[in-house]
Amino acid sequence: MSGKKNRPPAGYFDAQEIQDEIFRKMPADRKIKLASELTMFCLKLNHLNGNYKSGKTSS
Repeated sequence: MSGKKNRPPAGYFDAQEIQDEIFRKMPADRKIKLASELTMFCLKLNHLNGNYKSGKTSS
């Protein structure tokens, strides 16, 4: 074994690199809006998860 790491072919981008590039090009106001939307989504998921664990249903 030569000890060299397997490298992807030239021009190959993994999902994280693509995501980083999109986020880098995104305007600051859009980043703030996205962060706010993700926060609200996470809070809703957390609330639903709590109701599921306790046996309550959301109305």
